[in-house]
Amino acid sequence: MFVRYGDHFIVPMFGQAMVTRSAESARAILSTEMKVYDKTEFVRLFDELLGQGLVTSDGESWRRHRKAIGQTFKSGAIRQMVRSMEPRLNHWVDTLLDGGTRLNGYAVTREVTLQLVGDALIGVQEAEQVLLLNTTELFLQRLSKTVGPLSIRWLNPLAEMRLKRMITKTDEMLYALIEARRSTAETGEDLISLLLRTREDDGTPAFSKREIRDETMTFVSAGYETTASALTWALILLAQHQEIQDAFAAQVADLGATPSLDTIDQIPLAEQVFKEALRLYPPTWALVRRANEQTELEGVAVPVGRLVAVALYDLHRSGVHWPEPDVFRPSRFTQKPERFTYLPFSTGGRGCIGQQLALSQGALTLACLMGRYRFTLVPGQTLEPRAEILIRPPKRVLFDVTPR
Repeated sequence: MFVRYGDHFIVPMFGQAMVTRSAESARAILSTEMKVYDKTEFVRLFDELLGQGLVTSDGESWRRHRKAIGQTFKSGAIRQMVRSMEPRLNHWVDTLLDGGTRLNGYAVTREVTLQLVGDALIGVQEAEQVLLLNTTELFLQRLSKTVGPLSIRWLNPLAEMRLKRMITKTDEMLYALIEARRSTAETGEDLISLLLRTREDDGTPAFSKREIRDETMTFVSAGYETTASALTWALILLAQHQEIQDAFAAQVADLGATPSLDTIDQIPLAEQVFKEALRLYPPTWALVRRANEQTELEGVAVPVGRLVAVALYDLHRSGVHWPEPDVFRPSRFTQKPERFTYLPFSTGGRGCIGQQLALSQGALTLACLMGRYRFTLVPGQTLEPRAEILIRPPKRVLFDVTPR
C-alpha cells in the first residue's frame, strides 16, 4: 500500500483510519501531549487479562502508576532483576541439547523467557509458569480472532469458559503471591516486592492489591511474548547469516568467560543483533491512537475521532530512514538511530517502561547461546510472520543446533 500511495493513506477501519510510516508523523502522534492523540478503545480488549495496568489505564491512574514505577525502576532494580536471571539462564543453556540437537526455536525461546520472567521477575515455579503461559496464549488467540485481519469473532463458548477459568486461577495464584510477599517485601528484589514497598510522596502505599496484580500481569504478558518472539527472529537471522553468527561467537570467545550483565557491554553484537531483530520484526504491526481534537499530520487533515496508526513494520523498513532496509545488518546500531525511526517499544509518555529489561535479557540470552552453540536452519521452511495482532514467528522454527 505504501508503494502505491506514499507515506500516508486512509483505510476503512472503524470508520476511517490514517496509516503512516513517516517518522515526522510518528513524532507528532507519539510526542504530542496526550490530549491530542491518546490510546484508543482497542486497549479495552486487554482489560480482562491485564486489568488496569500501564498498558490499559489512562488519566490520573496511569500518570500515578507511571511515576511510581518509573521511580522504582530508576533505583537499579532492573539490573538486579537481570542479575537474578543469570543462574537460571546458564542452567537452561547447559541443558539445551538434553532432548536432542534438532530444536523448535520458538518453543525453546518461549520456554527460557517464561522461566526467566516467572522465576526471577515474580518468583513462581514451573506449574505456575505453565499457567501463566497457557492463560496468555489462549487470551492472545482470542484477541487475534477478535481484531485480526478478518475481524472474526470469538464464537467458541467452551474455549471462552476455559479462558475465564484460567484467568480466575491466575488471579488466585497472583493474589496468594502478593500476600506471601508482604512479610519479605522490604528485602525482596522481585517485581511484586518492589511494587509492595513503592510509596507515594506522602509515604502511603502506591499500589493496592488489585493494582499490583494488574501491573504484574502486564509485565509478565508483555515481557514474555515480545522477548520470546524477538529472540526467535534473532536466531533465524543469525542462522541465515552464518558470518555474523561466527563474528558474534568470536566476541563471546574473546571474553573468556560466561557472559553476564557486568560483561555484556564487551560483546557489542549481543545488543546490536537483538535490536536489529526488533527493527525487522517489531513486537506489533502498528501503534494506534485516536485524535481527540481537530489537527493535521504533514498537511493532511485529521478530524476529531480519526484513528491514526504508525505502521512500525513499514517505518522500520523505510528506505528513507534505513539504507537497504530489508537487509539484516546489526552494525546499524553502532550509532543511535534517528529519533522516531525506530520504535519497537514505542516512545514518549506511553513508551514501554520495561524496555531496558527486555533489551538486557534478550542480549544476554543471545550471548550465552552464541558462546556455546551454532544454529543452522533446517531447509524447506517458510519463515513468514503470522498474521496476528502481534508479529509472531511461525509456531515451528526448526534448527539443527551443535556445540561449538
